[in-house]
Amino acid sequence: MLLIYIAAFWSVFTSVPEFKDMSDQFYLGVENPISIRLNQCEAEDIQIKVSEGSLHKRSDSTYIYMGHQAIEELKIKLYYKKILCAVKVVSVTNLPTPTITLSNESDGMIRIADLNSSVTLGFKYDANYPEQLKSDIVSFQVSIQNKSGMQLYFAPIKGNKLDDLAITKLKQAGVGSIINISNIVSQNQRSGLVRNGINHQVVVGQ
Repeated sequence: MLLIYIAAFWSVFTSVPEFKDMSDQFYLGVENPISIRLNQCEAEDIQIKVSEGSLHKRSDSTYIYMGHQAIEELKIKLYYKKILCAVKVVSVTNLPTPTITLSNESDGMIRIADLNSSVTLGFKYDANYPEQLKSDIVSFQVSIQNKSGMQLYFAPIKGNKLDDLAITKLKQAGVGSIINISNIVSQNQRSGLVRNGINHQVVVGQ
């Protein structure tokens, strides 16, 4: 009988939910998943509380956190049957801005010989940038100036490539002309999240 009581006591304390594969960094303006390992516990007996921001339940083992402000220490508390089981502390910051690239170059220069119909605008991400938060450019505005600063061309562009007329104007303007790219709009293919307002400038070189 004693062994039965010991086994029951041990089961209560070993079969509790826990946090699963969670990042220590959350970001503002995006969905941050909180994953729970149920460990055969009843989902309706599990509760999560956060010290700031909002939560919504996506599934029995996944919650989504949305931050309202940057915070150094966000406390996420996991309860089972109203008993505190675990506390996870993460920081909440703005999503870092990726580096803009033009034809895979990020140094603000493009050779005049590389001006062709395949000139593509893209993002270069840091190695630790969350894979699930990467996005694709869906539109931008382009303005072209000659080396004297005179505007030769302006157009909104759908997609991530310079149009043929922009390429023609750049070739005519030659070395020293400037490509001003503004209002870059990107979209995350998983969440549909849209970001805009990023700007970039490129100079045409030899």
